[in-house]
Amino acid sequence: FGSLPVISSFAKDDETFAGFSGWQLAGKDELYFTEGKSGYAALVTKRSSGESAIFSDIFGISEGKSYRVGAWVKSEAQDAEAVISVEFFADKEGKNAVGEKSEAARSKVSAPFEELAGDISVPEGASYACVTVSLEGGKSGDSFAVDNAYLYAYSAAAPIFENRDAE
Repeated sequence: FGSLPVISSFAKDDETFAGFSGWQLAGKDELYFTEGKSGYAALVTKRSSGESAIFSDIFGISEGKSYRVGAWVKSEAQDAEAVISVEFFADKEGKNAVGEKSEAARSKVSAPFEELAGDISVPEGASYACVTVSLEGGKSGDSFAVDNAYLYAYSAAAPIFENRDAE
């Protein structure tokens, strides 16, 4: 069990998620620092052929609101996909789940960092959430890196489209 900070992007102050500052890993996989897209990233090394996942702290969200969730992910694992998903809770401890875990995006992994992002809507009764980035497939010894994770609330002031070529 380990924990590393991964967040480097935040929205406006009222949309900042103070609890969304670290990621944890449970199980036999190993967690390290590695060079990221910008600064350091979390590196997960698989210790089995099953799914490996890294998950955020539980943080507050707004019921009924839409969010953009994403992270930059890279891996050289063969026949593997990266998945970003969100689980919703009624309580800060994460013991009272609301609805099903929501998959926001899925993609084949690549050696350079690529953005994995999607939109989610918070179900009625949810006040907290946890973001998971997982690697499905691959084999023991494979690794994947996660950097610059974010969660932005859509609002009248939030851009829905942005210039991806500027990065």
